[in-house]
Amino acid sequence: MIGKFFFEKKTNITTTVICAMFASFLLVSFETKCFGMGCDPVLRDGLIVPFFWLLSFLAVFFAFFLFFKANIFHTWLRHIAWWYLPLLLFAIFSTPIYSGNVLSFDRSQIAFGGVVLLAVITLPYVAWRMWRK
Repeated sequence: MIGKFFFEKKTNITTTVICAMFASFLLVSFETKCFGMGCDPVLRDGLIVPFFWLLSFLAVFFAFFLFFKANIFHTWLRHIAWWYLPLLLFAIFSTPIYSGNVLSFDRSQIAFGGVVLLAVITLPYVAWRMWRK
């Protein structure tokens, strides 16, 4: 029973573990490098913090798919993730690290908002896929 579960959800478990491992790596590098020796604010605010939040929420998001059939995760990857995640990365990298405007968003807010928008897109998609089957 457990072996069948792992075999069917191999892709989902792998993506969840990879996202969690990279988020953990970013957290450890942030805590040791940035608080121990001090790190460049551009590195901290431009890469470490936004990608920590992005990968943390994506790991939780991918773990959400463990409760559904594997074919729903695979169709979600084919229909939504292949275009949304590259656009989200483009939005994160095109956002300036520092801005003089009070109303501008930083990279961490773009990553968080992007994952929330992904959840808003995905939940109806999963419900529609389950209802259709």
